[in-house]
Amino acid sequence: MSRTKKPAPRRVYIDTNVLINDFYYRHKHVDTGLSANRALTYLRSLYNTKLLVASFSVVQILSTLSRNRVEKQLIADEIRYVLRQYVVVDVTSADLSAAISAYNTGDLEDHFQFSVCKKLKCSHLLTDNVRDFKMFAVTVVRPKNVRRIALDFNLPK
Repeated sequence: MSRTKKPAPRRVYIDTNVLINDFYYRHKHVDTGLSANRALTYLRSLYNTKLLVASFSVVQILSTLSRNRVEKQLIADEIRYVLRQYVVVDVTSADLSAAISAYNTGDLEDHFQFSVCKKLKCSHLLTDNVRDFKMFAVTVVRPKNVRRIALDFNLPK
C-alpha cells in the first residue's frame, strides 16, 4: 500500500513593514494597516502555506514600536503574537555576509530581506515597498494584491 506524499508547503516571506502596519491596524486602528491585516489573515487561511519572517524583523518591530513610544507590555505582546503566527527564521552571520556581498545599490536592509527570502526558497515576498525589490528575482506582492499569490499557487481565490 503506497502513501501519497504530502506536497511541500508553499512559502511566503513577509517583509517587516507589513507586520508593523498590521500591528498599527490591530492596536491603534490606523487605516493604512488594513490591507496588511487582511492580507496576512488571508494568507494564514491558505492550506499548506508557511509565512516566514526573519529574526531580525522581530528586532526591527521591537525597535520601531519602542521609538514610537508604544507601551512596553503591548510590544512584548506583539512579539509573542509574531512568534505564534509566523515561522521566525534565525539569520546567521553567513546570511548577513551573503547579503552584504550582493549589495551594490538601494536599501541594504532590503538586500538582507531578499537574501533570507532566497535562502528559504520562498516563492513570494509580501511588502508595501514593491519598487525596492524590483531588482531581485522573486515575485513581489503588495498586501492589497495578495490574492495573486493564491492564483500563482493555483488555489481558488
